[in-house]
Amino acid sequence: MNVTVKQLRIFTEVARQLSFAAAAKHLHLSQPAISLAIQNLEQHIGGKLLDRNTRHLQLTPEGQQFYPKALQLLNQWSQTLGDVNSLFTLQRGSLSLSVMPAFASNDLADIVARYHQAHPSVDLSIDNIVMDQAIDNVRQGRCELAVIFAGQNMKGVNFTPLFQDHFMMIYSDQHKAQLQGCNLTTDLSRFFELPMIAMDAHSSVRRWVDDAILSHGGEVRIVAQVNQLETLGRLVAKGMGVGIVPSLCAQQMQTMGLNMQPLSSEFLCRDVGVVSAMNQSLSQPAKAMVDLLQQFYL
Repeated sequence: MNVTVKQLRIFTEVARQLSFAAAAKHLHLSQPAISLAIQNLEQHIGGKLLDRNTRHLQLTPEGQQFYPKALQLLNQWSQTLGDVNSLFTLQRGSLSLSVMPAFASNDLADIVARYHQAHPSVDLSIDNIVMDQAIDNVRQGRCELAVIFAGQNMKGVNFTPLFQDHFMMIYSDQHKAQLQGCNLTTDLSRFFELPMIAMDAHSSVRRWVDDAILSHGGEVRIVAQVNQLETLGRLVAKGMGVGIVPSLCAQQMQTMGLNMQPLSSEFLCRDVGVVSAMNQSLSQPAKAMVDLLQQFYL
């Protein structure tokens, strides 16, 4: 059955006016066009909807039953189009986002606040999890985007770089004198002499730091291992040792009163970017988030 929206609109207007001439005037169509549309509609549905003669026009019993249903179909059609348009114009929608802890504890709040200000009708769901789980969330469709460091296990996802993070050393005033005058971008010898607070062995950050130390022929004494960068910073603040963290954490570490010194890019730097599912178009809320992230880190 090939009934068109145009035919339904013409029928409902004719049924409302009970006049071909009045309906034609209201719809800015000719009377022959109105008549032809009604004839085609009746042909498609299998019977007469209107009784018409030279004096007056009225709905058949079937037409009387069909009229409110036709109005309902048109209303549903308009509502559906409006809903889809709202999604494309970001007047409504949702976005699920997975982020690594280093990002969640630092830049995330500023970015989410800006996004909400620009798109207040989009509902956000944010999961703060480790990188491997964030990638798996994207692969499994549990979230649309993830913000993480570039990793080795990126099969089945797209990675859009945002910026390069150059890792840095953090230390308390207790170790400040021992590092006085030392430029860690060129000389790591004093760093190797100090006790170190490290991420646990399952952490990607720990693996990268270990590989960097080994490649520079160094050896350190680890006095504590933790599974959160915030905990690492707090132990460093107590003077237990020094630490190596992403520069993404600078604001967080500064609030703990820690000293920070950059390390050379040859020692350790990693790309931070947005992960999305491969071969799948982004929703409008996701596109807006990617645009905002790229603008934020320009």
